[in-house]
Parts: sequence; C-alpha cells; structure tokens
Amino acid sequence: MRCSGAPVLVGEYKGGLAWQVNEKKGRFSVRGYKSLLISYPQERNGLVLLTNTAKAPWFEIAGKLTQTLRDTGIWQ
Repeated sequence: MRCSGAPVLVGEYKGGLAWQVNEKKGRFSVRGYKSLLISYPQERNGLVLLTNTAKAPWFEIAGKLTQTLRDTGIWQ
C-alpha cells in the first residue's frame, strides 16, 4: 500500500508526503533513511533532512542549511 498526498492512517499504516512512515515505541522513521525534522514555529519554517547513512552529521548539515536559507532571504 502506498500513500500519496495528505497523511493517512489505515490500521497500523502511517504515511505522509508519499513516504511510508514506520512507528516503533512512539518514534517515527522512513526505512532506508535516517531522518531529522526541525520545526521553527515562530518563523513558520521547518526543515526535513533525509540521509542514507547512519554517520551523517545531521545537526551540522541542518544548521548550515538553516543559516543559508536565512542568509539568502529564502526564509524570512
């Protein structure tokens, strides 16, 4: 079963943005990827980082991307 469009809940299947999302002990993951979701609610921005390695420096990458988006004016 695949999901496209809005998130759905069908039994134990959870999906969002056409990705199959897995849940274990209250944590969500996308198989085959390591993921990081950072929300900036006061700025109404967010960042999703997907990598295919367990050794990626997620927070360093996310910090540099966030700063670049702010510096270039893409994020207000």
